[in-house]
Amino acid sequence: MNGIILVVDDENGIRWALKHKLTKGGHQVLTAETGEEGLKKLDANPDVVLVDVKMPGMDGFSFIREARRIKPSVSCIAMTGCGTVDSAARAMQVGATCFMEKPFRLDELETAIQKALRQRRLTGEAAPQPGTAIPSGARSLEDLAAGGSAAGGAAGSEASSEAIIGKSAKMKEIYALIRRLSRSSTSTVLITGESGTGKELVARAIHYTSSRRDKRFTEVNCAALTETLLEAELFGYEKGAFTGAATTGKIGLFEATDGGTIFLDEIGEMGLSLQAKLLRVLQERSFRKVGGIENISVDVRIIASTNCDLEENVRCGRFRQDLFYRLNVVPIHVPPLRERKDDILLIANYYLRHYNERFGTSIAGFLPEVESALKACHWPGNVRELRNVVERAVLMETGDRITEKFLMLRNDRTAAEPAGESLPLAGRSLAAMEKQLIKRVLNDTLWQRTDAARILGIHRTTLAAKIKEYGLDTRVVENASI
Repeated sequence: MNGIILVVDDENGIRWALKHKLTKGGHQVLTAETGEEGLKKLDANPDVVLVDVKMPGMDGFSFIREARRIKPSVSCIAMTGCGTVDSAARAMQVGATCFMEKPFRLDELETAIQKALRQRRLTGEAAPQPGTAIPSGARSLEDLAAGGSAAGGAAGSEASSEAIIGKSAKMKEIYALIRRLSRSSTSTVLITGESGTGKELVARAIHYTSSRRDKRFTEVNCAALTETLLEAELFGYEKGAFTGAATTGKIGLFEATDGGTIFLDEIGEMGLSLQAKLLRVLQERSFRKVGGIENISVDVRIIASTNCDLEENVRCGRFRQDLFYRLNVVPIHVPPLRERKDDILLIANYYLRHYNERFGTSIAGFLPEVESALKACHWPGNVRELRNVVERAVLMETGDRITEKFLMLRNDRTAAEPAGESLPLAGRSLAAMEKQLIKRVLNDTLWQRTDAARILGIHRTTLAAKIKEYGLDTRVVENASI
């Protein structure tokens, strides 16, 4: 399938080589030396644009954003000689279909072009959504919406504000691990780290830089459902397996994700009996539906994550030792934001640009004292908390720079030891003191129950029972996962 290809690159040798090769392959090829020149050539209605990320004047990211605004149907393939996960994520964020690292082979490029052309024809001249199709052989990272149901769901096609951001030494180690894992599509991965550090984004990066990128990525929150419902969601069930399944059966998420990747978030919350069934999937790559007798074989990569100490859970008998060893083939620890302070301003400015675009504002940056305050903050909620702080500040700020007035940082303290407050003992029952402590910890963690349970040193199910027992306000603060 041939099409009109526009090559936008400031290097004359690259433009000439691509035009020569692609013309020889039957495509009609246009070239432009700058982003500004490339925008003018959109009048020729190209099917696919190949654009270099680093160019003088208008860079590739700005070009892609503007090109997709002018002609939403055009497919943009970003190219760079210094590929990083950050660059790939940003390219997908602004609307690129895929991301390719130079030097690449011509067959890899042709595969990317053909996929874009097929999608364009199938959808009636509509371009593929950013990141929905990543060609085999391209070094890519999809920047995805954090969608899906409470139990799980395939990755959405709508671009979001989420991206792995950071240049600190610890983050560079993670990028290197992701690249190594791109060579293997079967290795099981265990991602650890505090809530809000970006564990799901790391899991998505592993999937979308592997050979499984064209298959489904399914996220499952193991803490969102009871053990019985979680088992039914993961493995499916046969007709009549239990009350409510009298009329029809259901395919499970493992079977639906065959060939892809399943991400088991908060794996430490999974019950012991279900852990045994998961162990069988890891060992034999097969399972049985609830109420079924036939073994179902699947080819699924399993990535698990947790914000708790699984080894401690093993010692306490809350997690199977054999399952822990099966999951912990390739461990990745995502550090908390307070351990990578060099990344704080980088992340803050990333979200400032995002929310400027979203709200139609033009805030230029942060005042120096605000930058100092951001770097000094402990960030117990990590990147998730920083993102929410920036969103609120951009929404409220009336000047051209973010001021301390609208920063609204939380005090740097642990939730279990509130500054300037104490628990009065006289005349109070143990139950009353426990209720007050639980409520205070929940408020300080923005009602993130997993975090609160960790701070209190109790299991999440125990915390849920205490909340019900004491009749505490069970409102959940809106705080989307990152």
